[in-house]
Amino acid sequence: MKTILTSLILLFSLKSFSSNVIVNPMNGQKVTPENFERQVTRYMARYYLSGHLPQSLDYTIEQFVNQNPDHANLIMTAFVQSLEKEYFSNFFKKEQRTSLDLSQVKKIIEQRLGQSSFEANMIVKKIVEAEEYSTTGQYDGLSLMTKISVAESATSVDEMIKVLNELGKQVDERVLPMALESLYKGKLDQRLIHEIEKRKDRAIDGLCHLIKSELEIITEDEFNGHKMGLKISEETGDSTVVEQSKISYVKNYQNIEKLIDITRRIGLDESTHCKNDKKAIFELVRDFGIFFDDDLSKLFQNGWKKVDTAPMNFGGCEADDIRYLVNKYYNRAKKNGVVYNFGEGNSDCQVLIEVRPTPLRKLVYLTIKTKSSVSTTQGSLKEVLSSIK
Repeated sequence: MKTILTSLILLFSLKSFSSNVIVNPMNGQKVTPENFERQVTRYMARYYLSGHLPQSLDYTIEQFVNQNPDHANLIMTAFVQSLEKEYFSNFFKKEQRTSLDLSQVKKIIEQRLGQSSFEANMIVKKIVEAEEYSTTGQYDGLSLMTKISVAESATSVDEMIKVLNELGKQVDERVLPMALESLYKGKLDQRLIHEIEKRKDRAIDGLCHLIKSELEIITEDEFNGHKMGLKISEETGDSTVVEQSKISYVKNYQNIEKLIDITRRIGLDESTHCKNDKKAIFELVRDFGIFFDDDLSKLFQNGWKKVDTAPMNFGGCEADDIRYLVNKYYNRAKKNGVVYNFGEGNSDCQVLIEVRPTPLRKLVYLTIKTKSSVSTTQGSLKEVLSSIK
């Protein structure tokens, strides 16, 4: 008990760089409200859930409130929010907490927050419902908010399968993306593949997002492991740089290959339409311009034959290279109201890209300069990419 008390004192002893501070009643030291919310209440909640809080919860909260009356609401609200995070982050690890009696928490909420207690009471209600589900296995009466919190707590294959089967379609959009990522980053568990296949239509959005995210990562590969990057590496004349780029290209290709394999295993294919991007999966991969045509042909087999893959040439500018640059810089432009200007090229080809994000969409302005001509186009990402096919 003494060791735990000492740990709490150390955790509460965070130095402040602001005049707006919370005083630690245990030792008189000060902590910023931000650090109090992020760190101190997190450990208070952890010790409370494990039954190892040195003093009663009421006494601990009272000491902080008495010392910091101007921050009374913040102290109580921050604790309840931390209680929610700690409880659900360890929901499937029952051994890490004792049986819960939240009556004390409810009492303190009413005393400390009064009319401002709605959010805190909703959090406690979620925990009470989740604890009942954890104890009895009864899930019919769970609110949607509780179902979502429980579903998002699942991390292992067994846990994901459990919530998919027990909590219904309402949690599919939360769990299926996690399940797909688990397959991609871990083993191809046949049980999880089967569960996703049963819900494949609802898994499409998560699958498309996962594929696009990986493509965006490849465009920023520090070792230039993509089609244009290989060309850049070869221009350096450094064999070590070229070899590293080739190794990275193979790794990146294998990552996308695994995602396409997962797509097929769950009963979909490369012609599956991604609603947000308004294109099929094979078009999404193709339009990033990061792989050579021969590799794309192997990756998509018959699906690749549905489109014309012959590269266009704008006086030294290859269409795939232009598509790669447009995607790369489009994804970098994130803040609304800011005009982004990018450019790359050589003596034969210069590509100038302007991106203007708005609350509704991003507008792209593309200029291609060669020794003999200048061509421009503008529109949405899809419209600009379509113009250079």
